[in-house]
Amino acid sequence: MFLVEFDAQALPYVYIGISLSVTLVSFIILRLAEHLSFSKLLATNLGFLLLFLGAFRLGLGFTGARWLTFALPIWYEVLWTLTGLEVRSLAGRLFTVRQGKRLFGLIGAGEWVAIIVGGFLVPGLVEVLGTPNLFLVAAGGIAGALGLLVYITRSFADLIAAEKAPPEGRESSAGLLKNRYVVLIFVLFALGQVSYFFVDNIFYAQAEVQYPAEDQLAGFIGLFFALTALLTLLSTTFLSGPVISRYGLRVSLLVLPVALTTSTASIAVTGTFVGSMILLFGLAALTKLLSVTLMESIDQSTLMILYQPLPADQRLWAQTAVEGIVYSISVGVAGLALSLLNRLFAFQAPQLVYVLLFILAAWILIAIRLGREYPVVLVQALAKRRLGGAELSLTDGSSVAVLQQGLQSPHPGAVIYSLNMLEAMEHESLAD
Repeated sequence: MFLVEFDAQALPYVYIGISLSVTLVSFIILRLAEHLSFSKLLATNLGFLLLFLGAFRLGLGFTGARWLTFALPIWYEVLWTLTGLEVRSLAGRLFTVRQGKRLFGLIGAGEWVAIIVGGFLVPGLVEVLGTPNLFLVAAGGIAGALGLLVYITRSFADLIAAEKAPPEGRESSAGLLKNRYVVLIFVLFALGQVSYFFVDNIFYAQAEVQYPAEDQLAGFIGLFFALTALLTLLSTTFLSGPVISRYGLRVSLLVLPVALTTSTASIAVTGTFVGSMILLFGLAALTKLLSVTLMESIDQSTLMILYQPLPADQRLWAQTAVEGIVYSISVGVAGLALSLLNRLFAFQAPQLVYVLLFILAAWILIAIRLGREYPVVLVQALAKRRLGGAELSLTDGSSVAVLQQGLQSPHPGAVIYSLNMLEAMEHESLAD
């Protein structure tokens, strides 16, 4: 609906709106958390989403206001953020860390199964109901989630009520901004998000040319993201773990930016020398597919490993800062950059890919730097014995190698500590 009413050149303003809206909603959620119980906070979250889905459908039906259509992709990102927060926080409260290692992947697979099923249903639903009435289907999904939430919180009230101990050493977390390793993580994540939204803009610019009608475009997007979710599910299940375990962190950090650089360079060559719109659209779709599939599997798992050398309280602070503050700033920066390039310099998709190539080059350089920094920081953490095996999943080759090096230490304490870590990980080398 947005792409038919406006066009892809308006998306940069949407990214700025996402940056502001996600930040505002996150602030509201944090304030509500000070006054509501955990169960009531989660119920309020879903109730808020359900209310706004109904309000959007009524507003579009009775007024058809353009500003409501403009707000749709912004609202989508808010909904995506809040539903993700709902599931992660509930799972974190219900399961221990050891249980989480076994079950979080299975729980997360539900998201991709839903996208696969929903995506393949969208073309048929659009034909029967029309695109605007997809809001009613979405509202039904949120209502079902709310019903399940009530059942879960009542059935497992004892686990829900258990409060986590407040993190210690919070005052030292601000000092992390002076930590070169943490700053490199922030920059890596920011470059990844800016690249993601550049790819997003290029993809939708080509999609609206290929599918000018509203229902056609909605049907294509549904099928495209169903395929994307299927490949992401397969990648998360069968590719992510083996790649990280076999090739280590250094290679894993480079998989996504190198893949995007290759496909983006193909778009640049095609747009400059070939000029085929169908081929351009196919390459843009491939780049979008890679950005989602690899970011949600290998890249996300690698990012979680990067936090491991940090003390537990600082690790939590860094993750929160990345997913909240750094994410919002990155989306805003991408929006401002794209709006300037689109409006002031009249850049189209073929020109944007050259800018994207520079961003990807910076991403690769930071990834190489972090790949060299990680083992050094991990050895320092091991020397200080501040890693907790129950909280971590040191499954990548470089992390395990550091622990096995610790077994050769002349200091008995370091050897015992390394053995305890391998035992907590249930690593196969423990018996030897």
